[in-house]
Amino acid sequence: MHLFIKMKKYIDKVIGLFRNNSLFQIFSSRLFVQATTILQSIIISRLLGPDGKGQFTETILWPTIVASLSMLGLYTAIVRISAKKNISEYYDITRSVLHVTLLTGLLGMAISYVINSNMFSQKTFLVIAQFYAIYALIYNINRGLSAINNGRGNMGIFSISSSILNPVFFICVLILYICKKVSIETLLLSLLFANFCSLAFLFYKRSREKGKKLIPAYKMIRYSLRFSLSDFSEPLYAYYDKAIIAFILSSYDLGLYTIAYSSAAVINVVSSTFSIQLFSNVARGAMNNLFAYVRFNFIIMFLISLCMCVLFPFVIPFVFGEDFKPSVIIAILLLPVCIMQGQSAVIERVILARGLPYVGVQAKIITICFFALIAFLFNILGVSSLTTLAILLLFVQSIYLAYMYCKMKHIFKNCRIFPNIEDIVIFLKKINHIIVK
Repeated sequence: MHLFIKMKKYIDKVIGLFRNNSLFQIFSSRLFVQATTILQSIIISRLLGPDGKGQFTETILWPTIVASLSMLGLYTAIVRISAKKNISEYYDITRSVLHVTLLTGLLGMAISYVINSNMFSQKTFLVIAQFYAIYALIYNINRGLSAINNGRGNMGIFSISSSILNPVFFICVLILYICKKVSIETLLLSLLFANFCSLAFLFYKRSREKGKKLIPAYKMIRYSLRFSLSDFSEPLYAYYDKAIIAFILSSYDLGLYTIAYSSAAVINVVSSTFSIQLFSNVARGAMNNLFAYVRFNFIIMFLISLCMCVLFPFVIPFVFGEDFKPSVIIAILLLPVCIMQGQSAVIERVILARGLPYVGVQAKIITICFFALIAFLFNILGVSSLTTLAILLLFVQSIYLAYMYCKMKHIFKNCRIFPNIEDIVIFLKKINHIIVK
């Protein structure tokens, strides 16, 4: 009986945290998404193997990039508009966003169709690859509605909507596995269905605005263009390494790298949580303990990485299969890369929320160009491999973080981003307080 009462106490505490703490809401949703992502990735990797996994990644790569580019900076613009007080008293933000994202989504869909038609003209799954272009339309509307909730601080709805996609996709993959129907074609259709489910939830939970006026699409796009370079750079930065590896190496290598990166990127659930929360806070003018959160982000990611270094040699071959054993060393090399990426991402979102979109763009352009130049040089010299490219990625990511920090010092005072002993002590006390409370 005593054990039952104690368990109920902890369950009530977790429920209370989820209801009252937006940071905990975001973290919980990101952790849930990451867990289901790993589970569906295990099934896909085991059934398709490194080569099939690489082909699947290639098929969704360019539509994903094009869908993000076609937003034209609208996500950041919508967050900033939605964060303004009393704006919904005059304007129907939701309908305005639906109109403009429908236009940009159709543009992205057309471009994705052309690209996939040319890239996969010799593949057996050409028709499904062409149909997958509709992803751009779904993505644009989804991101627009998500931006409204982010800007207004509706982190509960935001967290749930971002948590739907991967679990639904995992369920679809599980059903396909049971029915023995797993293929690139069925996986693409399942991924589209999962994206549609996320969009359906956001549409159902959309705000009923008091205002009746619509913000014209051309005005929203004109306002968003100042943020377009920043938003353009995000998908390019997220996928440039995979695109270059796909071009220089083989589908087999891309499959190994995808598993290695997805394993290491588990720690990004931490930086993603802080990035979303701090972006919303700064956009609304809440600057309390800003850089303490940035330093806590580093501490948490570093501690998790130490544990993962020990686990990877056993976990990756066990869960993904012996075919992916070469991914272990790549995953370990990518852990410090992910730590620096996470710290850079948090800094960039803070700067972006202050209305300064070009700082992150400059850093990303330098990083991408430098990586591409050296990677192609390695290829010419005949020394290209996943190991050398992972080490190169570590080097260029260090340049990215250093650049962001230098720019940060010109915007904020006392912007220390790396923790000292005092920060670690404070962090441990906060953890102890949460546990004991």
